[in-house]
Amino acid sequence: EAQSVVKAGRTLPAEQVATYLAQRQVAADAVPTILDNARSWLDARLLADLALSVRGVTVGHGQETRDTSLDDLYAVAVAVATDRAADSEAVSAALEVLRATGSGPVLPLGLFADALGEAEVGRSEAQVRDLVVQLGGLLVRSKPGTAEEQIGLIHDTLLDHLSDASRRAA
Repeated sequence: EAQSVVKAGRTLPAEQVATYLAQRQVAADAVPTILDNARSWLDARLLADLALSVRGVTVGHGQETRDTSLDDLYAVAVAVATDRAADSEAVSAALEVLRATGSGPVLPLGLFADALGEAEVGRSEAQVRDLVVQLGGLLVRSKPGTAEEQIGLIHDTLLDHLSDASRRAA
């Protein structure tokens, strides 16, 4: 009998998810974390995208036998986005706006740009779109590149991570 991942009343076939992750070439140390946190195939895809967005970057504490935690993945993804961006303040402001908004593509890009302007990291539309691209696997987008584009954090667990990080910084 095949094992399944059971979270919040949903069951995912662990063997099929693991096969999917292997086909996507997700690092082996990230697979257990994705299996533990994926409640749906969409979760599995989004978390795989996140893991792939930090490919080639050391995640965790360098212990070969240690699995990568979701917090490790998020911390590295935020660091990679910050390094990629020309303006680290813009990344911090963007993540704060998105933390207030929540997960899923619910924030219209125009409102996002307005909020960044209020945070005094005023950006042109082109700069806002570049920032969205630099945030990479941390975001999901609907209707990208259109006037109706909406963005949001990839997962509720990223919202938790950012909230915890904000509390630690305060």
